Amino acid sequence: MRVVSKYYSGFVILLLALISGCANIVTPTGGDKDSTPPKILSLAPENKSLNFSSKSFIISFDEFVQLNDISTQLIISPPLKSQPEFVLKGKNVVVKFNEALLPNTTYTINFGSAIRDINENNTLENFTYVFSTGSFIDSLSLRGTVKNALTLENEKEILLLLYNENIDSIPYLKMPYYYAKTDGSGNFALDNLKSGKFKVVVLKDENSSFLYDDFDKEMIGFIDTLIEPYFIKKVKPEKMDSLKTDSIQVFKTDSVSVENGMKKSSEKSLPLFVFKEEKNKQYLKKSYCEHYGKLVFIFNKKPEQLTLNTLNTSFKKEWNIQEQSVTGDTVFVWLSDVEMDSLKLEISDKGIVLDTVELALKKRTDKTETQGGSGKGAAAKAAKPFKLMVEQSKNALTHNAAKDFYITFNHPAKEYLFEKFVLEEDSIPVQFKLGSKDAALRKYIISYKWREEKKYKLFIPPGAVIDIFDLKNDSININFTTQAKSYFGNVEFTVKAAPASYILQLTDDKNNIVLEKPATGNDKFSFEGLEPKSYNLRLVVDENNNGKWDTGNYLQKRQAEKIILYPQKVSVRSNWDVEVEWEVK
Repeated sequence: MRVVSKYYSGFVILLLALISGCANIVTPTGGDKDSTPPKILSLAPENKSLNFSSKSFIISFDEFVQLNDISTQLIISPPLKSQPEFVLKGKNVVVKFNEALLPNTTYTINFGSAIRDINENNTLENFTYVFSTGSFIDSLSLRGTVKNALTLENEKEILLLLYNENIDSIPYLKMPYYYAKTDGSGNFALDNLKSGKFKVVVLKDENSSFLYDDFDKEMIGFIDTLIEPYFIKKVKPEKMDSLKTDSIQVFKTDSVSVENGMKKSSEKSLPLFVFKEEKNKQYLKKSYCEHYGKLVFIFNKKPEQLTLNTLNTSFKKEWNIQEQSVTGDTVFVWLSDVEMDSLKLEISDKGIVLDTVELALKKRTDKTETQGGSGKGAAAKAAKPFKLMVEQSKNALTHNAAKDFYITFNHPAKEYLFEKFVLEEDSIPVQFKLGSKDAALRKYIISYKWREEKKYKLFIPPGAVIDIFDLKNDSININFTTQAKSYFGNVEFTVKAAPASYILQLTDDKNNIVLEKPATGNDKFSFEGLEPKSYNLRLVVDENNNGKWDTGNYLQKRQAEKIILYPQKVSVRSNWDVEVEWEVK
């Protein structure tokens, strides 16, 4: 696609003459700011033309315009193999087609937010040019909304793809026959469609290919049955202005029945849901040595039984400690005793070899450890001392007295002298327990019957903890205060729904799960000790009874498991008990 500006030489000469004849050029001041978008004065050929055979059309405006981000704003349906060429010529926009158009086809060209005036950037929103290469203009429509299957949030900039072939593999292989894009509220509108049955797919197209071909990033959704476009009621043609560029002219239609000049309407909105498919093929995306003694392996999905086999050396004892990230797709490997320049590894999951890598190992300096990734252009974060430390903040901590207190070291700890740890409550030493369920030996539980509104201090003297690198800790002081029980709130839920297997989930504003419990459809739950803020409540219809939400699969024609959202926010207030009764219909 090409956008070209043309100015006549005579105009340029006249302008130069005017400038040279003026002593001072003063910018006009005063008056209201222009907020009016460009107005279309004429179209050639006219909008909604029949038997269109031209290789271009011209839009004439009342002022000079610019085309902003035309490559992404423009929507042509049915799509063309190549974008038209756009020429700015005075106050005109000339659109030139670079290929032959299909016979007996209605085309719609939506400019989105591309057309703007030059002076104030005022935008002419969603101007649509329609024409037919046949003797009538198709007049059917589709409306609907696209939501995220997990969060139920409206999804913007999702492609709605219509195919006139009912082939399962078609979103992988062919461009759609029609398409539209959702707006900021997740709504889509397709007009001037021909009659027939269409396969409907929605796609988060990350690479602008109009194909489902980037499975790691793209989301997809579908309707189980073929869909027929329908009629939407329009105003009577005789009541419309006789000459407007966006007017609906009297034209033949594709079997549109008419009663008293009004089209029959069977409009209904299509609800669609996009989801990211579970990745079937496991593979290693990236691997590197973050710093001395720590390797990082990033997979496309969570490995279940990761095995690392060394190919260029052998060890007499266990040589690594594995730790998974919160999402599970990243594995940190701590090396307990590896003094070599590189390590060659065979990486397997559940006995299946995924990859073979050779990683350059960083040297130990006991001064700094480099933070960050690797590879070309990777920006290293600020280096920090290579020493054993506690990761959380040591000051101004608050703690819920109903829960255990955790400390997390930056390296796995192989030894600790518990008898040297000191816990004080309001400056008085108390007895407590220390434990860990962390396979990586970094996270430890401080167990104690915490009391409300007390000041606590955990002291770990120098040398009380030794990590896998034989580093000993410096003096560690962690101060925190327990909150009053009255600071928190409680919620009691009564849920009535059709008997089934459900999961009741309480989530925060970022859709992170705070608490969840299995449900059957006639349940009563209490969630206690909640932070005072607003939460979302939802029910997952656990169709396969596996205790978690499952995404969909396009080729298997399996929709994502249904989620039912409670229609209101659940507001938790300090020292309040909230009762929520939810009858799911």
